Formats: sequence, C-alpha cells, structure tokens
Amino acid sequence: RLDSPEGESLRLFHRSPDQSGGYPGNLDVEARYTVTNRGRLDLEFKARTDRPTPVSLTHHPYWSLSGEGTIHDHVLQVAADQVTVTSTSLLPTGAFRSVHGSPLDLTSPTLLGPVIEATGGLDHNYVLRHADGTLRFAALLWHPGSGRRIRIYTTLPGLQVYTGGKLDGAIGHGGRPHIPFSGVCLEPQLFPDAIHRPEFASPILRPGESWSHAIRIEIDTVS
Repeated sequence: RLDSPEGESLRLFHRSPDQSGGYPGNLDVEARYTVTNRGRLDLEFKARTDRPTPVSLTHHPYWSLSGEGTIHDHVLQVAADQVTVTSTSLLPTGAFRSVHGSPLDLTSPTLLGPVIEATGGLDHNYVLRHADGTLRFAALLWHPGSGRRIRIYTTLPGLQVYTGGKLDGAIGHGGRPHIPFSGVCLEPQLFPDAIHRPEFASPILRPGESWSHAIRIEIDTVS
C-alpha cells in the first residue's frame, strides 16, 4: 500500500510460472489500483516475460449504478463507430462492421432498455476511435434516476460491452441475486482472438519488452 497527495494506492504482484494454464514463459505481473482524492479510480497493469507469450490484462467489473433491478434504465455511450464481426462460434472473423443505423449504435448517450430488447443483449467488442496507446475516452455510463455517472478511459483499442444476459441468479454481495441484465461489463481490451488475426494489434509480449495498460474511471453525480 502506498499513500500520496493524490490518494491511496495498492500494488499487487504475481508470477505466473512457465506453462501455467498452457502459456509459455514466466510472466511477472504488477497491478496498481489508486483511489484519488478527486473521485477517480486509476488502474495500471504491467507485465514482463522470459519467453514470447500472449498478454492482455484488464479489469472486468459488472456496473450497476442504481444498486438494484436491471440496467434497462441506464444510459451508455461508447466512443466507437465499429464492432469486430464474429462467426457463429463467436470468434472474430477479422472484419469490422459499422454500428451506424443499427441497434449497436452507442455513439451518443443511449438508453440500454431498447438496445437490449432489439439485440437480445450485447456481448460485442467495440473498436475504439483513434486508439494510439495513449489514455483516451472510451465510454460513459449514467443512471438518470440516481444521477450516478462513470466515464472510462483506456490505452487499449477495444471495449467489450456485455449487458449480463447470461447471469443466472447466483447470490452476490448483500444476499442479492445476480439476475439477467443486472449489470453491464465495460472491459477495455485488445481485440479477441488477436493471436490468430494478424490484422489486429498483436498480444504477444517478448523478452526484454514491457507490457502496460492504463484504465481511468471518473466517478461523479449529475442531475
């Protein structure tokens, strides 16, 4: 744990040994979580390895800004004009599809209820605009009823949006069941199956290189 004028930080370290889970190389990972005095959560991930190995570290929370019910009354905006196209097995084909004029269009703040009704629920990788490795705006999630709002920034090119359609009612914190559509995942990431798609940014980390990813989550309330 580290304290600074910015806020409080927690640094976590882990070594994944060679061949753990079938992955080559000893992978040393650092994750740093900082809660700032300005109502912000900063996440930093770093990794090094001694053999070429795929790496795509991220943060995968389920967000419910109402604290109860479903996310149908949440508003979502994603800074993406395209999604990666998937096959019937849900693996990317390497192609991209425009979201404009479709139920997947979240380019402006959009109520999730009609989107879920039109699509059966989202589980899509959105291609973020102008991704160049710097920290850029990715998404805004807002609950008008409470005024709670989060804005997410990332250094990675993709954002997986999953509206929780397959949540099965398992009991969670406070004894509340996780019913379908009771939370939305906004997961910054490299594109799925990038290891098999040379047209996507490579997930391979090599010895002597350092892998890093930053996420910023700004939390506030608006009327």
